[in-house]
Amino acid sequence: MKKIVIILTAILIFSLTACTNDPETIEFPDVKTSLNETFNAEDNEFIIEEDILLPNVVEGAIISYVSSDSSALSESGQINRPTDEDIVITLTVTIRKSGNEEIVIYTVTILKTDSTDVVGDYKIIEDQRVLNGSLVISGGASTSNLNKIDDAFIGLGGGNEHIHILIIPTSSGGPTSSSVNIMKNSYKGRYGLTEEQFSVLNVTSSTKQLADDQDEVDKVNNATAIWFTGGDQYLVTSSLWKSNGTPSLVLQAIFDKWEDGNIVIGGSSAGAAIMSRVMIGGGLSVGALSYDHVNARSSYNGDDYNYGALLVNETGFGFFEHGVIDQHFDARDRLGRLIEATYVAGNKGLGFGVAENSALIYNNDTLDISVIGELFIIDTREASRTKTLTNLSKYENIKISLLRGSSTYNITTEEFTFLREDGNPMTNITDSPENLYEYPTNISSFFGQDLSLYEFIGEKLLNNRKTHLYIGRNSLPYISSFTIADHEYYRELNSTNDRIIYEKRFLFDALITEGYYDATTRQYSFKQVILDIIPLQDNLTEAN
Repeated sequence: MKKIVIILTAILIFSLTACTNDPETIEFPDVKTSLNETFNAEDNEFIIEEDILLPNVVEGAIISYVSSDSSALSESGQINRPTDEDIVITLTVTIRKSGNEEIVIYTVTILKTDSTDVVGDYKIIEDQRVLNGSLVISGGASTSNLNKIDDAFIGLGGGNEHIHILIIPTSSGGPTSSSVNIMKNSYKGRYGLTEEQFSVLNVTSSTKQLADDQDEVDKVNNATAIWFTGGDQYLVTSSLWKSNGTPSLVLQAIFDKWEDGNIVIGGSSAGAAIMSRVMIGGGLSVGALSYDHVNARSSYNGDDYNYGALLVNETGFGFFEHGVIDQHFDARDRLGRLIEATYVAGNKGLGFGVAENSALIYNNDTLDISVIGELFIIDTREASRTKTLTNLSKYENIKISLLRGSSTYNITTEEFTFLREDGNPMTNITDSPENLYEYPTNISSFFGQDLSLYEFIGEKLLNNRKTHLYIGRNSLPYISSFTIADHEYYRELNSTNDRIIYEKRFLFDALITEGYYDATTRQYSFKQVILDIIPLQDNLTEAN
């Protein structure tokens, strides 16, 4: 992309709003260094190539901004890129800390939104096919990241020029599903794809015989990209697997395409659930931790269903061989059910929780996992699970990691890289927590204080280990979360009036836990936070 960089003379102004009895100038070099790293600035000049939200807290200082062009900066700190030509603005940055302030002035070049990758009205995506194939696994409910997820799918499927998409809408009702037209119209409008670049599988739960029809098999053979829509994962698995457990001709053709490589297979929501062989079909976290698991969809009813028992079996398609997939992860509080599915059905392996508006991108050449949005990795390989007398699961030593931005995880080396969306390293806050919360423990659900799971862990534990933390197992500092108000967290015992809740203890192990912060998005990522899950009675004593 051609960059037009206009260099103006950089001006640095220091001023002070000091306490009345201390008029000397106060400077904040650590804050300015962090700001320069965040902006990739040199000599108080930097370039903005993507839409970003400017950070409002850096190194414990409050940051505010004033732009010489009011149309370029919203009140929330969102940079609004122009559509016609690059612009240059003066950005006045005020740093406030401990009652003092300093002002820094930057010259900023903001690149326009359109670029050389747009031809006419269409966005052009290059062929990015992977020799051994790739996966795009979406957590569902995509909004702000939808275009990025679609870009990845188009590129890994051959780009605008070579892609041929097979849509499999079986889980959402079949070829007449509205999801088919939505996807086709969206791709035609954004990427200029033609009707000839799409095929739609006609197999439904009521036309299972078509799964052995040669015309449907031919659609698979002609595809460079396959997309499973959202809906009910059992509609697609029961339609493509035969009753004797062998694959239909269509499913075998999909397996063959995956084996041959140079194809991308993607799916959203239910279309994500089918990606691993161990497939989660339903259940709530508390039901998964409290009741026997259900293996067959036909028996998933009655009290087991009402309490949200875990429905899990091995009817998934197994394109992703490295763990158990769950979707809508953080929005629907599926931590407990993914842990149960991973530890028990997944034979103490890895679980991958894909959040809403997010996608797991898997490269079958390098065995690298990257992320759009956020991805939780649940490691139960060294965890232990015991059962109470009332059949409640108690866990110790689960490891939780979170990828955001351009962060990656390699299956073979088990190495993490924590990068912002622009590819620059996130700030490592492992050894430099700053916040001083007097009461870090959240006696409520995560959402009781408007915190998501990753915000709760980031703000209360990773960035708050200097004071006021409890000390738990193996002398590790921890925070905890539990509630008795939400059916996701407690059950009434059948034989008594007692209620059972689950305390989730998130522990910091200095030998393996690491925390990271992205100042541009004000979000946390982390590696191997330890989790214990303890069943409690409603008087907050451990259940027997």
